[in-house]
Amino acid sequence: MNTLKTENAASKPNPDTDELLKLRGEVARLRSKPSAQAPDAFTATVLAETARAGRLNEQLAHMPEKRIPELEWLTLTDWLDAVKDADLESEAGVRKALSRLRRLAKNRLYPVWQAAFRAYLDNNAGQLPGDLTQLKPYFATAVHDSILERYQLLSSGSASNLKPGDYILSERAPAEQDYDERYEMGLGHDRWGHF
Repeated sequence: MNTLKTENAASKPNPDTDELLKLRGEVARLRSKPSAQAPDAFTATVLAETARAGRLNEQLAHMPEKRIPELEWLTLTDWLDAVKDADLESEAGVRKALSRLRRLAKNRLYPVWQAAFRAYLDNNAGQLPGDLTQLKPYFATAVHDSILERYQLLSSGSASNLKPGDYILSERAPAEQDYDERYEMGLGHDRWGHF
C-alpha cells in the first residue's frame, strides 16, 4: 500500500503529481526524439495513459472549484484509473473523470477514518466523538482540517446504540452537483448516494 501523506497535505508537494509530471515530460521527450524503432505496445499504452492522466490534471488546474483536499491522497494508479476509458475530449467527459477521481480519493480515506474511529472508541469508553476534530489525535497519518470540514457526524453517544447499517459520517456537499455522489460511512461499512 502506498505511503499516505503525513502533515498538511495541501501545502506539501504531492510526490504522485510530481511523478505524473516527470512521466509527462518523458512522454514529450520520447515523442520528439526521432526513433528508428517504435515503442512496444505495452510502453506505448503506458505512455499514452500517463499523458491522459496529465491532461486531466491540467483540466483540474483550470477548475479549482472541482478540487477537494482528499485529492492529495491519490496515487499514480488512481490517476490512471480515473482516465481509463474516459472521454477527455468533451466537457461532460472531463467532469465525469474528475468525479471518478474524487471518488477514488474519498475511498483512499476509508481505512484512515475507520482506524481513527475505532481508536477513539477504544479510548473513550465506546462513545462516539461529538466533533470530528476530536479524531485528530487518532489518525495514524495526519488528516488536514480542510478534509474534516467537508464531513459531518450523523450519530453521537454510545456506539453500542448503533444498529447494523447505521451511518456515522457523511459528506456535506458535492464538488460537482451533476456527477458526484455523497459519501457516507458507518463502522465497518460505507456507501454512495445522491446529494
